[in-house]
Amino acid sequence: MYQSYTGVFGKTVTLVVADTVQVLDEVLDFGDNPPIGILVSCEENAVRCAFRVDPTATFGHVLEKDLTAKFLSHPYAAKMRVINDTAQSAGVLMITPLYEAGKYS
Repeated sequence: MYQSYTGVFGKTVTLVVADTVQVLDEVLDFGDNPPIGILVSCEENAVRCAFRVDPTATFGHVLEKDLTAKFLSHPYAAKMRVINDTAQSAGVLMITPLYEAGKYS
């Protein structure tokens, strides 16, 4: 079921993805209030992502270079876990958080 969120976009940040798992809200500063969603696009090289389990080089959703821009409209989106799809080929994610109106960080 799709649920729509309305809010205010925060500052876009860049995350260089590593060969070890990174959890977005642990490596990025989203401010005092957790975002209610995120906009994600992938640059440079493909990355893999997963929720509640670590992605690996062979497991997880693939975010392809230059082809993926996804709006994840759920508060848990900031807990997305990412890893490079191919070792030593750093992917770069552009991430823009969406904050609840009146709670912009």
